[in-house]
Amino acid sequence: MTETELLAAIAKVCEAAGPPVRWVHLGGVRRERCRWVPGLPDLLLVGAAGCCWRELKCGSTRVTAVQASWLDALEAAGQDVALWGPLDLADGTIAREITALNNRPR
Repeated sequence: MTETELLAAIAKVCEAAGPPVRWVHLGGVRRERCRWVPGLPDLLLVGAAGCCWRELKCGSTRVTAVQASWLDALEAAGQDVALWGPLDLADGTIAREITALNNRPR
């Protein structure tokens, strides 16, 4: 499974959630004027009761140092961060975590 295919599957899960979970793919965002954009997690997902940041990894790709720095900074700020890959889709982790974005207490 490619990252593009994983993203398409995640989008379907988000749309099927009740209410739909909003998401934005930040993986392709490049702004030369903002030195902080490189390494930003691939996805920001926002549900009725919470939000999370997810870095997508498929195959043999690994988290880079700049990505790890972003994930660490977001986690230190109290944000929900994690890595998602094809196995997380297959075992239901992604669906459970997306559903939880609509059900968490604020």
